[in-house]
Amino acid sequence: MNTTLARISIAQTNPVVGGLAANAQAIIAAINQARRLSSDLIVFPQLALSGAPLRDHLRKSSFFAALHTELQNIIQACQGITAIVGLPCADESRIYNCAALIHDAQLVDIICKQTVSDRPYFHESAYFTAAEAAQPTFYKIGELSIAVVLGEDLGHHLYRGNHSTSVAHVLSTDPHLVVNMVAHPYTPSGVEIRQRYLKEISLRNGCAIAEVNLVGAQDEIVFEGGSQIYSSEGQLLHRAPTFETALITYDLLREQTVPHFRDYKPTYGVNYSSLVLPILSQEIKAPLAVIPPYEDPDPREKTIQAIVLGLRDYMAKNGFKDVVLGISGGLDSALVAALAVRALGAEHVHGVAMPSCYNASISLEDAEKLCANLGIDLRVISIEKPRQVFDELLAETFAGCRPDTTEENLQARIRANILMALSNKFGWIVLCTGNKSETACGYSTMYGDGAGGIAPIKDVYKTEAFELCRWINRDGEVIPERIITRPPSAELRPDQKDADSLPDYAVLDGILQLYLEQMLTPEQIIEQGYEEAAVRRVVRLVRINEFKRKQGPLGLRLSTTLFGCDYDMPITDRFAD
Repeated sequence: MNTTLARISIAQTNPVVGGLAANAQAIIAAINQARRLSSDLIVFPQLALSGAPLRDHLRKSSFFAALHTELQNIIQACQGITAIVGLPCADESRIYNCAALIHDAQLVDIICKQTVSDRPYFHESAYFTAAEAAQPTFYKIGELSIAVVLGEDLGHHLYRGNHSTSVAHVLSTDPHLVVNMVAHPYTPSGVEIRQRYLKEISLRNGCAIAEVNLVGAQDEIVFEGGSQIYSSEGQLLHRAPTFETALITYDLLREQTVPHFRDYKPTYGVNYSSLVLPILSQEIKAPLAVIPPYEDPDPREKTIQAIVLGLRDYMAKNGFKDVVLGISGGLDSALVAALAVRALGAEHVHGVAMPSCYNASISLEDAEKLCANLGIDLRVISIEKPRQVFDELLAETFAGCRPDTTEENLQARIRANILMALSNKFGWIVLCTGNKSETACGYSTMYGDGAGGIAPIKDVYKTEAFELCRWINRDGEVIPERIITRPPSAELRPDQKDADSLPDYAVLDGILQLYLEQMLTPEQIIEQGYEEAAVRRVVRLVRINEFKRKQGPLGLRLSTTLFGCDYDMPITDRFAD
């Protein structure tokens, strides 16, 4: 007896929003590869044809016309195979998040998502309509029975116990396989949460689950991939890598889809519409090579991979090749330089050291050593003359005023002008090197070191930046050790240290994580053992610097509280925590 129920391919694709023709060609290439492997079914992620997030493209009729054209090309490419492709669809007044079921070059059904996501970075509720729970359709491809689910539908209708929807009704018919098409961005614990979630669902419902996820970056969102297949007994059968495109193919065996416990029973009075499709691949399939499921690397390496993919995709998808950044001899610029080299190659990364009379000589030494280690060019452009010119220019106006942060900020803005001049002249994108701790507290200069085209570590706390630097150095010194061990300083006045303006970073980051990530009140944070004065000070800094964050560069989302994407407060705000 043949123990193979069906051969399934999962295509983890990296679409570009608006790049419909290229997205369609990537889908067709995966379909052709799956057909060569004699797959019966190939599944793509949610919104694989269009890319995501789509935002106001969804308001354009021309966008849907172009989608329709590319969908027709995909349909024609599906001879001899069944494919499920994610895309948006629209009627006269509503827009739906959908999946197209294509069988042997025929569009046989459109499945609409029944849950509108509340995730802020997708803005899904502003565009998509939740589909009404229509008469559930039961799909069979040969002997394989499947349920097709999009994104949060699986959690809302199954995991959260809502039995009244068509998804739950279809699941009560004992499908062999649940196909879950998702678009999950990266977060540090995202894969672990998804694994626990899918394992529990497969066990509770006695069916195999194939989850297929987008990969790649779109603006600040980094989709991590990591698509996976679970047996009906909660065993991880296969998992794709994170942060890279992949096609994984697996023979789903009969013993891997035997229900052993039912959490859902057929609902009285529900009528099912069955859609039975003939199996198209009749030849005897050659056994597939056994590939163990992909295992995650160290969490620090995963964070680096997410940043590298985010920066690489931002550059490539927007038609840029080179970046430029200020190399101060400090930790943050060293980290960003190292990440940029990994993302783009040393030949596409340009460093600029811009010393003044306040910079220690060892800062330039460390900057030169860092750039030599990374293999990037370093320009040294002193800002001492323009700094003096500004002092002279403003001397009469500032007469009687003591020097303060005004003069410090002028230095940062002179440096930003130099970087922007190089950007204009050579077409390089300026990288902002600010971290999350500084961004939260406004410890940067507007139109100075807070300027740039993209901020790769905007969602990385300072203490995490130290950890990432040490991880990069694990096999040998890339970032000079003195950069990591020296007390952090902006070097904008004599003997300046970050600790003069901010609490110790271990204390600061502890408070920020409780306030931003866990949304605790100051009183609750104080109960965790932090000094009241420090807590009140940090919370005040976060509140009063929202105006500065609103004018900052795009960052890469690495947590659930990226400023502007997730954490978005009004500037004019009288509510005191």
